[in-house]
Amino acid sequence: MLAASRALCRAPVPARSLTSAASPLPPELADSLTLRRLLPGTAVLRAALAVDVALGAPETPDQADVRAAGDRRRVYALTPAPGASAAVRDFLAQAPYAPAPPAFIQAALAPAAGAMPNNVHFLTDVPLAPGAVATALQHPTQVDPSCDTAVFYSLNAPQGGLALGARVLDEALGALTAESAGRIRFWGTLSPIPGFGRWLSSPESPLPGGLPPALADRLVRHSPRIAALTAEGTPSMLHALARFLQERSAAAPAALFVDPEEEQAIGAALMFLMSHYVTSRRARGGGGGGGGGPVDSVARFHLGNGARLGAIHWRAQTTPMGIAGFGTIMANYIYDLDKVEHRREHFRAGGQRPDGPELLVAEDILLWRDPAAWDRPLVADTLAKQRASPWCPGS
Repeated sequence: MLAASRALCRAPVPARSLTSAASPLPPELADSLTLRRLLPGTAVLRAALAVDVALGAPETPDQADVRAAGDRRRVYALTPAPGASAAVRDFLAQAPYAPAPPAFIQAALAPAAGAMPNNVHFLTDVPLAPGAVATALQHPTQVDPSCDTAVFYSLNAPQGGLALGARVLDEALGALTAESAGRIRFWGTLSPIPGFGRWLSSPESPLPGGLPPALADRLVRHSPRIAALTAEGTPSMLHALARFLQERSAAAPAALFVDPEEEQAIGAALMFLMSHYVTSRRARGGGGGGGGGPVDSVARFHLGNGARLGAIHWRAQTTPMGIAGFGTIMANYIYDLDKVEHRREHFRAGGQRPDGPELLVAEDILLWRDPAAWDRPLVADTLAKQRASPWCPGS
């Protein structure tokens, strides 16, 4: 049942953030953009997904179309409005990532009763269903009436910066609300954690005290490569983990670890470290909330938009970028619509901590700091949760 989730998208992706402030659109041009659904088989869909920094470019037309086809998938983009001037179209045509739209977002729907996906390959690496392309082309606003949960799993604003990233998210949420006639009641994301790999390899230890001795000892005992890196004089265990992930990033999922004991040791250490990283904060003056805001750019984006951090998942993205960039771990950010505005304003006023009472980092994430959690059967638990997920193909 999980075979489809394990195939990799190996296309290289540019080394840049999900949203770029390098070339934001002038306000008068941004005002000329409108949201539209990108349909399967179209050139604009191909152009957008070719610069998808969250997932990488699909390798085949079918892999692109599956993200946009049917009544349970959507790709929305901000594109020039029908009456946009030639100047607007010329500006976008000459932008760095043209002909990609300045901002686009991908969404998946399911009858999941609020359960969020724990593996991105369940959303992207599935066969193109018969008739799905025709459904999207003939009924572009149709939503499967059984769906009550929507997840946004890839947001890119290559030409528009953070402001357009927030706008495409807000407008896509509004479009899905209208298209589903209000039947979608649960909203969230499955998001990368892109700064984690850099954080691990920081010249100065990002974690006071480093890795706890019990976790470090397990790594040396159960991972031959970590033991070798330590013997070679790698500066710290965090640096050894970062190098391990870089080296294994080209491996197939089945070859990531030499055995389940190595995966348990590596996974427990990375989940412990991630529980600290997702609540780490930048120095004051860095913007994005009191105390500088979260270190991670995606966390700053979603928490600043009023979400809360609901979960982190082991083996959620096993592409080369997912392995090297964030150790296969992805995050669910939850948008409780009745609380979004309050959280958003409070965060911008500088009153929020990622692990504070308003933004609610899930207790299960923080429990990874407890030594009792390190004996959790991570490998078996992950497999069981993925098989039980309503997002798992065939479930």
